[in-house]
Amino acid sequence: MKKLICLMYFCFMSEAYAVTNIMKIESSVYNKEKLIQIELPESYASSGERRYPVMYVLHSQWDLSLVTAIAETMSAEIPEFIVVGVEGEGSELHPVNGKKKESGHEFRRFVENELMVHLKRKFRVAHYNVLVGHSNAGRFALEQFLSNSKLYEDYFVFSPSLEDGYLVDLAKKSKGINGYAFLSIANEGEHMQQPFEQLTTILKNKPELTFESRKYPDYSHQSSKTVALVNALQSRFKNWVPSDQVKISGFDKLMKHYQALEMEFGFKAYPDMNSLIRIVGYSAINGKEKEVGKFSQFMLNHYPSASDSLLKLRDYLSAEGFNEAAKLIVL
Repeated sequence: MKKLICLMYFCFMSEAYAVTNIMKIESSVYNKEKLIQIELPESYASSGERRYPVMYVLHSQWDLSLVTAIAETMSAEIPEFIVVGVEGEGSELHPVNGKKKESGHEFRRFVENELMVHLKRKFRVAHYNVLVGHSNAGRFALEQFLSNSKLYEDYFVFSPSLEDGYLVDLAKKSKGINGYAFLSIANEGEHMQQPFEQLTTILKNKPELTFESRKYPDYSHQSSKTVALVNALQSRFKNWVPSDQVKISGFDKLMKHYQALEMEFGFKAYPDMNSLIRIVGYSAINGKEKEVGKFSQFMLNHYPSASDSLLKLRDYLSAEGFNEAAKLIVL
C-alpha cells in the first residue's frame, strides 16, 4: 500500500498557475494607466461558477513571481488563489505621517474604487482578500491592518519599514482591529529590531487580535520573504488539509471537512485533486465500490483533468496487478 501511494504521488501533477492576464487600468486616482498582472489557477477556465479568494501582491515587479511559485508549490495545502500583482513605486505607498503627502491613501482609493471593482466585473472572485507586502510595501500593508481596513481578511507583512516609529505609534492607538496578520522580520539592524519588539509587544497585549510574529535571524532582508510567505500560508491554513483518518473515512466525511472550511473562511472549499486520486486508489483496492463512484463523479464534475487522471489511475492499478480494483473505476 505504501508503494502504491508513494508512486501515485509522483505520477500526477498538481494544478498550476498557468493563465496570466496583463491588464492596464485607466486610473482616475492617478490620472494614468496602472499595470496589473493577474495569475489564474489552471482550474479557473473550466470550474463553472466557482469563486476564488484573491491574493494581492504589492510591488509585483519584484515579488509576484515568487508568490505565484510558492502558491503553486503549496497547492495541496492551501486554497487556490487568484493572484493579483500591482506594480508600484515606493513613494506611492507612503502612509500619512506628520506633514508627508498621503500617497498611501491614494493607493488605497485606487485599490478599493478601481482595481477591486474591475476584478469583480471581470473575474469570479470570492469575498476573501489577502494583502502581501515586503519592506516598504509591508509598511503599507501593516498600516492597513492597524487602521482596521475592511478590504482584506488577511495581512502577510514581511520585514516592514519601522524605523521612523510611525507604525508603533499607530499600533498604540489602534482599537477593534479585525482580520489575521502574520508579521516577520529578518536579520535587520537595531533600527528595525527595536521597533519590531515594541510593535509585537503592543499587538500581543490586544486580546481581540488574531496575530502571529516570526523572526528569521538566519535570513537577509530579501531572502526572508520566501520562508516567511511559506510559514504565513502554513499558519493561516493549518487546518486546510484533512487528516489521513478523515481521508479514508469515506466521501461524506471528507465533504464535511470542506464544508467546515467554507463556514470558517466564507468561500467554497475544494479538495486537492491529487489527494482525491490517491483516495480513489485506496478505496478501489479495498473494494469500496460506492466510494469509488462518489469520488470519481465529484472529480469529473469539478476538475478539468479528472478524466485523464482517473484513466491513468486505472491503467496503473492494472499494471500493478490490482485488476479488480481497476474495474471499479468506471468513466
